[in-house]
Amino acid sequence: MHNLKWILTIFFLISHCVAFASLNPSLHQPTDVIAAIKANYSQIQTIACRISQTRLYGNNKVQSELNLFFKSPDKLYLDYLTPLRQIIIANGTSCWGYSPEDNQVEKVELTGANMIFSPIKLLGIDVLDELKNTFDLTIKENEAGNRDAAAGIVILASPKTGGKVISQIFIAVDPSCWTISSLKIMGKKGNLISQTLFENYQQVNNIWFPLRISAKSLIGKQVIIEDISFHRLKLNAEILDERFDFVPPEGMGEK
Repeated sequence: MHNLKWILTIFFLISHCVAFASLNPSLHQPTDVIAAIKANYSQIQTIACRISQTRLYGNNKVQSELNLFFKSPDKLYLDYLTPLRQIIIANGTSCWGYSPEDNQVEKVELTGANMIFSPIKLLGIDVLDELKNTFDLTIKENEAGNRDAAAGIVILASPKTGGKVISQIFIAVDPSCWTISSLKIMGKKGNLISQTLFENYQQVNNIWFPLRISAKSLIGKQVIIEDISFHRLKLNAEILDERFDFVPPEGMGEK
């Protein structure tokens, strides 16, 4: 069975996909812009969709199809259909991985260091708050030398304590709907470590959601390219709690 933590780490890319707002912040205060981007988090009670995911690294290419169900605040259900069937269920305290093909069950307790694998982290709640607490934030002037909303907004984040790896993060914001359009992370030598693009936004139940997320990252000397697209997206549709219950099949032990 695929390692459960590895799958959840890859899925962390979804952490940027819930960036929506309806406020009218001051362009001179980056914290106000971040507050505007986060303003509609509380409106998202459930997410249901099909996801197509492609991951390229070296000569390897992994393509996945899965169904996702999320229920606020801490319930997550992932049903991987390809390349191998696997079901992942998290309820806030525990996360189960079940592989029908090789008849294995794996369990991760979502406490302490493992809390990064919880649904609330995977879906990006708190990510911007963490950025605000550990980085100095400023509004970067556009090429025209002003802060005209029509030209877009770029938040520049610099580590407060002088990061060992990251020198700067650039967050491009579309002020027409207060969504993140791109995220660039720069290394200490001015090199690009990673870039994530959020594209094809669609408004569902008054919430803006990107139907495609693509990312390119450099880890060591290896380039990793990720592409995620969302289909049949439903926000705030009813999802029964029973969806997130998991009972291991009789006679099957935990790994």
